[in-house]
Amino acid sequence: MGATPTEIASLRRQLATDATALPDADINAMWAEAEALYPAHVDNRGILFAVVRLQAWREMMVQASKRVDYKQNQSEEKGSQLLANMRVLEAKFEKELTTLLTQATRPPVQWGGIRNHPPRKRDVPNG
Repeated sequence: MGATPTEIASLRRQLATDATALPDADINAMWAEAEALYPAHVDNRGILFAVVRLQAWREMMVQASKRVDYKQNQSEEKGSQLLANMRVLEAKFEKELTTLLTQATRPPVQWGGIRNHPPRKRDVPNG
């Protein structure tokens, strides 16, 4: 079915990226992959969005892993710190996906009362 324009904008906003780094075609391709991976949850757009967000984030991590630390004279840049920070957010996104999947697969709660049995008759010696 594909992602809606609102979902695409939300995904880019949450990942702090733009259309050049994350084109619509890539998002829709990831959405189709998510629908194929989770066929039981195709009607749950929250789960599909979480799957796509995690996949897009991991692809961005691959790009960030190419950055290296370097030092020249008095200046230095630590590009590997970006990947370390991205791992923290990856764990957060993965936890949110796990929570959504757990909530979606739990059986519905059934409410009911305890059966009332008639009270046991007691022998009353003076009665």
